[in-house]
Amino acid sequence: MLKVRCYWNLHRNLWSVQDAKTRRVIGHAKKVLLREVVFTVSEKGRLRVLREKRKNVHAFAVGELHGAAWETPFGFGPAYWTRGDAAYAAAAARLGETVTYNPYKDATFVRFERDERVPVVGAQPMALLTATGSGKSRKAALLSFNPLRMTEDESRRATV
Repeated sequence: MLKVRCYWNLHRNLWSVQDAKTRRVIGHAKKVLLREVVFTVSEKGRLRVLREKRKNVHAFAVGELHGAAWETPFGFGPAYWTRGDAAYAAAAARLGETVTYNPYKDATFVRFERDERVPVVGAQPMALLTATGSGKSRKAALLSFNPLRMTEDESRRATV
């Protein structure tokens, strides 16, 4: 599988997907499904945001590309999102923990546990990156989940 870095593109209101080796954007997607995901933040980039009060690309979800619902694919066909990916996405909606990042509040990606912000550390088994809403009002949403907690029926649909 291809290792990629994904970030929320503020100009397109989509996920930009980069090849992790070359750092070239391979497409823009509404949904991205990643395996073995690590959420990374460049401290220098975060400090620049705090200093300049202006956003820049410095936070990524890095992992193996499992599937993507491409809006503009550069290297992949538009039908890269499969029925199996849809089953994983449904499981993520049921099992997933919301992951967020705000450079003004946290130095890392965080999840909420009993109203406390808990840093997301280490590799997460899977993550679903989606765009909620439509057009200019789209917002980024990240769900981290463990596919081992899927039901038998969900697992069967995911392997189709």
